[in-house]
Amino acid sequence: MNPCTKLIFKAKDMCRKHFAYMSGLVYGMPCRPKADCETLAVDAYGRMVYSPEFVQSLTVHQLAYGILHECLHLALSHHKRFKAWRPNATERERKVWNIAADFCIQTILSKDAGTWEIKGIMRWHDYRHIPGIRGGMTTEQYADILLEHLPEDVPEPPFGGSCADGEQRPGESEGEGLPIDGKLAEVAEAIEAQERAKPGSTPGSLRSAIDKRLGRQPDPFEVLKSLVSRSVASPIGTDDYTYSKMPRKQPANCARIRGVRRLAPECAVVVDTSGSMSPYIERATTAVAQGLRRVHRPRVICFDAEVQADARLSSLSKFEWAGGGGTDMATAIRTADSKVDCIVCITDGETGWPTEPTTARLVVALVQDPGSYYTPPAWARVVKCWEGADYAG
Repeated sequence: MNPCTKLIFKAKDMCRKHFAYMSGLVYGMPCRPKADCETLAVDAYGRMVYSPEFVQSLTVHQLAYGILHECLHLALSHHKRFKAWRPNATERERKVWNIAADFCIQTILSKDAGTWEIKGIMRWHDYRHIPGIRGGMTTEQYADILLEHLPEDVPEPPFGGSCADGEQRPGESEGEGLPIDGKLAEVAEAIEAQERAKPGSTPGSLRSAIDKRLGRQPDPFEVLKSLVSRSVASPIGTDDYTYSKMPRKQPANCARIRGVRRLAPECAVVVDTSGSMSPYIERATTAVAQGLRRVHRPRVICFDAEVQADARLSSLSKFEWAGGGGTDMATAIRTADSKVDCIVCITDGETGWPTEPTTARLVVALVQDPGSYYTPPAWARVVKCWEGADYAG
């Protein structure tokens, strides 16, 4: 085994120990030497190339940092997002995007691998003199600020292959590479498992980016939990201790002790079942299923121009798509507002909205981009449930 291969295996094992959820990408990414590569780079097909001289100049920790850096370009879909940010990009915009992408990756790795950083890595701290720059921004946010303030002759970042911006580099060839979506699905499952064991231990920007890449639908009921006060602090609500209810464990012939009365939020799920929603039935049904997991027996109201169905549901099998006419979510929301504490409205957004704020907390789950004409009210919280909505990192 040559020295570079041995170092790469040791570095990948270091990644597994400290970033176990990244193992699917780290171990699945093929690595090969390349004569004209100055450092490390990964292409849009998930293949990493490296300079043997550069690899042998690094410690195991530094090489692990470099491998994680390249894997995160893949996980954050930087090559796809660059095309969406600037479809007809100039060379300067391409360089700015590469710097912005490195800022995001450096921020993600700084908490658990900050001491492993390779000399010369792009760090947002070195640009903190630029107005508006701060840690934790999205790649697009960094790029917009840098584009405005960096000089015309932007330097080329020291890392990067075509996965950073989608631009094919000299010597890169098309063909089969890493099955990226499959590996990202492995990473997503590993992240979920780690979050269950140790909540908050994985980067939220990475979770969001993978969910977007895999087409996972955001959960509007997660937003609802943070909006509604104590009663929605957990999916089952809070406890109220009262003498009016006999506790289950009341001993015989003893002084009365207080029983527990569970206070759960009264939630309504308003589903837009108008004709324009027909292409999005699957997304809407997914949102209803999320609600059933989060809230106990919510009222589910199917509404187009009038109420089509109004029932409490305990399982998705009882949900029936009823309607197909016009759209009037303003009336639907006003109807639900008088009866509940919180409302989740699932719609394509092509509707009018109430002119006055609702008494109940309102979360609008949009299954498509409605454009500027049908903008939801500013006092409602909006969750974008379509593929290609804003990334987090």
